[in-house]
Amino acid sequence: PREMRLLCERPTDPADARELFTALSKVGEIKEISPGKFALTTPEPTIKELFTESRLTPIAQTSLQFLRKLKSRRFIGFVEMHYPGIPDWAREALSLAQSNDAKMVAERLVELGVLVENPDGLYAMDGNSPASLANLPEGIYRLTNTTLVGLSDRQFVQHLLDSDWFYNVCFWKASDAVSADRASVADMPEFVGWYRDRHLS
Repeated sequence: PREMRLLCERPTDPADARELFTALSKVGEIKEISPGKFALTTPEPTIKELFTESRLTPIAQTSLQFLRKLKSRRFIGFVEMHYPGIPDWAREALSLAQSNDAKMVAERLVELGVLVENPDGLYAMDGNSPASLANLPEGIYRLTNTTLVGLSDRQFVQHLLDSDWFYNVCFWKASDAVSADRASVADMPEFVGWYRDRHLS
């Protein structure tokens, strides 16, 4: 669930950020997922992407949707660059775009190696996905966070310094650990105890 509590103030001291990282590690709120790479044990959706590696995955669509895309110069140009082996693609694309038979068009794009047909009858771009969404036609790929890769301890601490929201989420994990008697205030950065006394008592 999304963290709804918000700090009304926070420190920006590197030592505090390092102590918060250490304290959260000790109480199991940060885990080492691979040598030297760390992630929150239960990251909320708003920060989960910090710890994952993103990749593009094709979006499955109907044959009619792909027929409509053939009316887009951007889509035609993308196919020309991404599938360079298609002979006389510009003429082929123009001919297909004028058809009213979406199923035939999709099947022809499958023959050309542009699309692949899924078991559910939908179609998606075939082959390796591009590295990023930059300059791609809209609506054919989506960004998916798939692989948990984590951050180094230095990167983690730097995010605590740079992002108020990330610090906020981590602070409340530390405070909740104290409230649940999984840690004492003495185990936490000084700010955690100070803030709890000043604003939560």
